[in-house]
Amino acid sequence: MLISPVISVVIAAPGAGEKLERSIASALAQTFPSIEVIAAISGDGDVPRYESSPVAVYVISDVNQSWSFGASRTKGRYICFVQAGDQLERTYIEKCAFLLEVGGIDLCGSWDCTVAGSAVSGPRRPPAVGIPRASVVRASALSGWRWSVDRPSLEEQSADLWKRMSESGVRTCLIPEVLVQRLDSAPAGGRYGEDDTGLGWHAGLGSPEARFGYDGLIAGRAGDQSTILLAMPFLTVGGAERVTSQICQQLKALGFRVLVMTTTPTIEGQGDTTAWFEECACGIYHLPRFLNTPVWSLFVCYLIEQHSVGVLWQVGSSYTYDLLPQIRQFFPSLPVVDLLFNPVGHTANYLKYSYLIDHVVTEDASMKEWLIEHGESDEHISIIPNGVDLSWYSPRPKLDWRTREPRLDDDGRFVVGFIGRLSEEKGPDLFLELASLIGGRPGMEFIVYGCGPMEAALRRRASERDLNGRVHLLGFVSGREGHVCCDAVVVCSRLDGRPNVVMESLAMGVPVIASRVGGIPAMMPEGEGGCLIEAGDVPGFAAAIVRLAEDRQLYRRLSESARQRAVAHFSLADGARKFADVFVRFQKRRAPLARALAPQTVAAAARLAAPQRSKGGGSPAFATLWRVVADVKNAVLLCRIKRWGWLSGEAVEYFDSRYYLNHYPDVGRSRLPPFLHYVFSGFREGRDPSASFSTNRYLVSNPDVARAGINPLLHYLLAGRAEGRRGGPLSP
Repeated sequence: MLISPVISVVIAAPGAGEKLERSIASALAQTFPSIEVIAAISGDGDVPRYESSPVAVYVISDVNQSWSFGASRTKGRYICFVQAGDQLERTYIEKCAFLLEVGGIDLCGSWDCTVAGSAVSGPRRPPAVGIPRASVVRASALSGWRWSVDRPSLEEQSADLWKRMSESGVRTCLIPEVLVQRLDSAPAGGRYGEDDTGLGWHAGLGSPEARFGYDGLIAGRAGDQSTILLAMPFLTVGGAERVTSQICQQLKALGFRVLVMTTTPTIEGQGDTTAWFEECACGIYHLPRFLNTPVWSLFVCYLIEQHSVGVLWQVGSSYTYDLLPQIRQFFPSLPVVDLLFNPVGHTANYLKYSYLIDHVVTEDASMKEWLIEHGESDEHISIIPNGVDLSWYSPRPKLDWRTREPRLDDDGRFVVGFIGRLSEEKGPDLFLELASLIGGRPGMEFIVYGCGPMEAALRRRASERDLNGRVHLLGFVSGREGHVCCDAVVVCSRLDGRPNVVMESLAMGVPVIASRVGGIPAMMPEGEGGCLIEAGDVPGFAAAIVRLAEDRQLYRRLSESARQRAVAHFSLADGARKFADVFVRFQKRRAPLARALAPQTVAAAARLAAPQRSKGGGSPAFATLWRVVADVKNAVLLCRIKRWGWLSGEAVEYFDSRYYLNHYPDVGRSRLPPFLHYVFSGFREGRDPSASFSTNRYLVSNPDVARAGINPLLHYLLAGRAEGRRGGPLSP
């Protein structure tokens, strides 16, 4: 039994049974480590026993007194009230606890899947429809609380709790994410909801009254260096999400814990692949869905500290790139590994922050060559080709896409499929063109599996060109469910790296007709599982399809070689082991994660970051004006330094051009004078002017300088040193 848990979960149950067991199991599976569970049950029957676990079971006479009874026996600073049958999403209590601790909120809750979408935007008001499930309340807010005797049911008690607390002025918060599921309700597929109003659902989070400290939550898993924090922009339908989720599955089997965070809001039509990660990730944190933007940096620092993260794995999150200077300042021992798919994605961000990244992984040699051409060193790059689960993606009998029933081999049909994101670079519009060109041939059918930003336009174009009878847009399908309906798969990308659909199709023995772009030719040489066509050559694609449909001997040969190629080159397990080797190697190179800075110090930095992100109510125009004013201030300070002749004297002590260019090679590529780059840009990115002056240390120690946007070195030389300011200069 935990001596002093942070969270007490009180479960009310009319008796022992499956609903109670499911609720207890979901409480014990929470990502937050400091939890006790109190189950108050009524009725006859056997009392369940939980040996060596933080669960206490009491039998009482009336189930409607369960919460009142359980609350009187809790030790936690916060209490979560649950009804038997409520299943909590694994991160639910952690998210609520963070909001309560950081925002000074007293009552927090979420919807279950039966009332998803009915969340109200005004967090102080009680919900208009239904009631939040599994409410989490600050124990001190219940001091002197009297449960209403005229509220006989638990549902009414929960509604009364929200109503009375809201009316009394207590700060409340509704998370518009569906994080609770009832055992007797339908499965919550795609259960995460979003608020159309953006980020306005928290009562004053980020306001002057907010605490900006999480020190009371840290109860961590000290020394657990096998935890990986995976940072992605979003979990939509795409190859990056597919391959990353498959690698995570393998990493879990190898003993790693994976936490997933996303940082970009999604829009309707992009699809949601959260389910791909649920089996392999210990926790999934969609930051846009439950936090106000100014608090994100603090939550990321909290995750790293609470879970003793051993590696930050960056896969395309622009926000995380921009946060790297702050992360490196607070957690200097944390290794950062980046995964880059192609030269046009996030490489600009990588080159900008490469000095803060320990290692980069690419899928093919051409990407490595590109990075070396742009200044990266060979030893900082690993080539790890992605792969597929060869036992899952294996040859299967063909199914009819209409009925999902088995097809006959000689049914006279030839089904051509497009499987992937419906976006410009993937060329789904080209697929419509070739369907228009040869779709009239007997037995030829064209199907599209996928979703994305071009879906509505594609449907309009198919209708305008009278293709509705030839091309069938069937929406998103998971995994191999699309491949088993196709005789051939077309990958007509204008731009691509190493698309998963090629590997998956080859592994299932389905020939591929693909564009000769990116890493595709290396994945599938001509004749080894398919045909290569120049990008955009619609007649060439059409001719290849017709040839495959008419030459059954060629088709069988390509189908057999497709599987052979996949077995020889696309083993997912091999790639995952190589990722594991990279993670372990860099964990060993760096010292174990040390909490060198207290949570209060991290909180201070969050206070510095929040005003800059929220000035002018988040207005981009106001933020631009604020930066222009700050640049003018820095220009004036620079002129004063030049006038006094310090650039050739004392300033040299703290600015080392050779150090700056060696540590930040992107500055050399920008062709800006190093000192001017630091004065007007580099300090905002957390860059240090030399080994003897710390930018972030000075800004954290002097928040007035940070708020004003003044360059810390200029301020120190002109005023800070004389005023006895601390934080910037480092002792030799």
